[in-house]
Amino acid sequence: RLFWLYSFVGMTMYASVVPFWFYGSAYLQRSRGLSLKSADALMVLPEGAIIILSTPVGILVDCFKLGFAAQQRALGVASICIALSYVLLLSGVLQSAMWGVISLGCSYAVANQLLWSAFPHACPEELGSLGAGIMACLINVGATLVPALIGAIRALVELPETADIFMLLLLASLALVAAVVS
Repeated sequence: RLFWLYSFVGMTMYASVVPFWFYGSAYLQRSRGLSLKSADALMVLPEGAIIILSTPVGILVDCFKLGFAAQQRALGVASICIALSYVLLLSGVLQSAMWGVISLGCSYAVANQLLWSAFPHACPEELGSLGAGIMACLINVGATLVPALIGAIRALVELPETADIFMLLLLASLALVAAVVS
């Protein structure tokens, strides 16, 4: 049961971020008037945050000897921060979209590292390869279905701005589901 809950958290957390990779540049162009070049440059930041933050987060997990429950609580906090990043982008509170995207990237980097560092606690060692395969499958199920859902909604809604609101609220909601279940 623990493994399946853990996997569900991974699926919803990934599903809350990966679709933004597909739709984020167009959203930033529409909502903030950014050029294609500027919006695409911002979309590199979430992956860049993983490069910068993964190792330090891993060191902290090891240094403080965080067990599964503590890692899941921290993942929950990081997932809440993912949701708040979308709220920042949607609200336009910040003058520059860069800060919302940086917040999203840092939150995702921490959540991603905590998800994978907890894998040995969630999956029995003798089933590690099978468990990794199941996780890979499930995180891609969410990351595939959610963009398809967003695309279907975009086809039904006349105004792209309305579809953008739906998209960001859906992504924020998925992050909150990950936070609650973790």
